[in-house]
Amino acid sequence: MIAEIEKPDGTYELKEMGDPVCGRDFCDTCGDCLECQPHDINGYCRTGSRWVIYLSNKLNPYYNEEEKR
Repeated sequence: MIAEIEKPDGTYELKEMGDPVCGRDFCDTCGDCLECQPHDINGYCRTGSRWVIYLSNKLNPYYNEEEKR
């Protein structure tokens, strides 16, 4: 699944992050588990699902960059 990855400069990039994990990965818009409640254009999240991985999340490829700030 494509996620929005926060970069150290505050911008975001789209990146394939694999399958969401139950109980760990949630829609940033509605809060539903992305594994248990898969969202699509006709799915549960009325504005479309968003998987955002913020800089403070260890899954973020830029995670170590946060410590340098």
